[in-house]
Parts: sequence; structure tokens; C-alpha cells
Amino acid sequence: MFEIKGSKNTAKVMLPSEDMLDTETRRQIETFVNHPAFEGPNIAIMPDTHAGMGAVIGFTMRMNGYVIPNVVGVDIGCGVDTYTLGEIPGFNPARLDKFIRERIPSGFAKRRRDPLAETAVSLYMTRADAALADGDVAETVRATGQDAENVRYSIGTLGGGNHFIEAGIDSMGRLRLTIHSGSRNFGLRIANFHQRRAKDAQGKNAEVRGLEYLPAKKQGAEYLRDMSVAQRYADLNRRVMGMILIREFFGLDFGRVERITSVHNYIDFDDKIIRKGAIRAYQGERLVIPFNMEDGIIIGTGKSNREWNCSAPHGAGRVLSRRRAKETLDLAGARESMREKGIFTTSLNKETLDEVRQAYKDKELILRSIEPTVEVIDFIRPVYNFKASE
Repeated sequence: MFEIKGSKNTAKVMLPSEDMLDTETRRQIETFVNHPAFEGPNIAIMPDTHAGMGAVIGFTMRMNGYVIPNVVGVDIGCGVDTYTLGEIPGFNPARLDKFIRERIPSGFAKRRRDPLAETAVSLYMTRADAALADGDVAETVRATGQDAENVRYSIGTLGGGNHFIEAGIDSMGRLRLTIHSGSRNFGLRIANFHQRRAKDAQGKNAEVRGLEYLPAKKQGAEYLRDMSVAQRYADLNRRVMGMILIREFFGLDFGRVERITSVHNYIDFDDKIIRKGAIRAYQGERLVIPFNMEDGIIIGTGKSNREWNCSAPHGAGRVLSRRRAKETLDLAGARESMREKGIFTTSLNKETLDEVRQAYKDKELILRSIEPTVEVIDFIRPVYNFKASE
């Protein structure tokens, strides 16, 4: 661990040495620690940190009196769900791939009919789910000027970028299904709506362009309300995909399947900690950390480490930008590497090459770095991966 000091705060960077931090990531951290909206609480930067769109990935800090919508970012509530399915004799990755392509919209696609009326979904919908979809989401749609049908029909969709569906085998030989997705265009529109309001409120007085802030107890309260709705929407989005896959493809009772969830772009309203590309890591709470398309997934429990803001990294963290990865990495070599490891995928192409192992930090570095905050209890070896092309 090392520190980056500024005029308003000091950030603890949970990497072994400063030479592991690239120039742009350091610049973004330095911007934070010299910005008045980040003054006060402990700042802990996770070991998977890298430069983001306006805000550094891997950032954690307890809320103070200000909110900056761009810090949580546009994919509000994005997270990873892992379902323990048990032993599945005769599991066929090619059949799962075909089913996903038919039943789970990805990229910019949305559903053709109301996802909440799907048989596999309606069986498991709770009153809270219905109240969210018909009440809070509808209210936020009106407040932020969105299209209600588009928001509704985007529930149960994967999206693109680094979002994925993966099947893997744990140490007990059980199949685990993992889904990584967020709040889709709904969250993006909320983030942009409130960041524009912050920009309008501060005008020329803003310290840093793109990091305009709102007082948490005034205009910021409206952002926090809408952001909370987006976080719950993202959770419902992932669960709807899980319901369809587990009920229709695997023929299992979704209500009886173990689910582990780790959310990584959000404000935690229990402990008031902002986590941008970071997850909760409390004693006794299970968590999930995926690495990349090839290296598998950690199942662990937190250690409630206060120096880390009771947090952990959400993945391995980029070492190559998306553009740089697509320009420099070898597609044929990446495909061969996955085949050699027994991972079935029809998704690896020029558009998804930025998600292969070589685009991310070494998993061993992450494993060593997280020892103070996570106890690793299992490892999921991937056998199938789906990732959308944009």
C-alpha cells in the first residue's frame, strides 16, 4: 500500500508499489484528493484500479456533504450475481449459448414484450419487485424524461461492454452460473440528467470539469433517490435473466437456488460508502470477484477491514484500454488459449478482444493484494462464456 497526498485528502492505494500505477490513473486520483468534494473521509483505492471515464475505477469513500453523479457513473448498480446450480450431468455449453442468444437480449437490444409477464419471471416476482417496476421506476422515468416502455422492456437484458454470462465449475464439481450486468440505459440517463444539473448549478465556479457536485441534502437528495431506484432496477434486471435461464434452460426452481451478489457501482445506503468499481467486503458476507474471460471467478468472504473501507476490488482491473487491446492483442492466440483451457465461447471476436486475459492485471497480483480484506473460499473454473458484441 502507498499513499497519494493532496490539499484536501490522502488516498491509500492498495497496490504493492507506485510503479504499478499508470500516469492517467494517478492523475485521476490526484484530482480527487485536491478536490473539495472529497475532503474528510478515508479514501481507499482498490488494487484493480485504472483510469475511468472521468472518475477513477476502484474508488471508495464514505459519503460527506456532497454528491458527484459522475463518480458512481452511468452504469448505476452494476454488479455480479453467481448462482449455485449443483451437479448438472450432461451440461452442454453449445445449447446454453443458443438459448442465451434466443432468450437474453444483449448489446443495445431490448425485449419484445413485457419481461415481468414472462412465466419464468412472474412465478418469482415479489410485491417489492412489482412496486419498484410500477411505482418508483415509473416516477424516476417521469422525473428524468425517459421512455417508460424502453425502460420496462430493458429489464432482463445483458447489455454490452464487459457484461457477461458465464458458467463454471467450483471445487465441489458444482455448476455455477454468473451474470454481470447493470441498470442499462435507465441508469445512464439518470447519471447524465443529474450531472447536467450539477454543472448548471456550479457553472463557471466548478473546480474540475466533469466533477461538478450537488449538496447531498438539497439537489443531491433527488439524485440519491433516483440512484437508489436504479440500483434496485439493476438488481431486478440481473434476477430476471437468472429466472429465465435457471427455470427455462436448467429446469430448476429459481427460488431454491443459492445466489451470491456483489454490486460495484453504487452508494451503499447501509454504510454510506461510495464504491466505484469496488464491492462490499464485510466479515461473514460472501462476495464474488471475476477476473476475465479466461481466468475464472473468486468466491470469498470479507474481513471488515476499515483501512480498505470494508471493500474489495470488483475484478482484475485493466492494463490495456479497450482501443489498445483491440489494436495489439492476437485474436487467434486468445481463441486458442481459451480452447486449451476447455472454455466454450462463440463470443470472442474483434469487438470483444478487449475482454481477454491479456487486457487485465495478473490474477496472482490481485490475489496477493486482497489478503487483508478478503478470505478466498472457492474458485470457479470457467467452461462457458458469453459476451455481447456492441
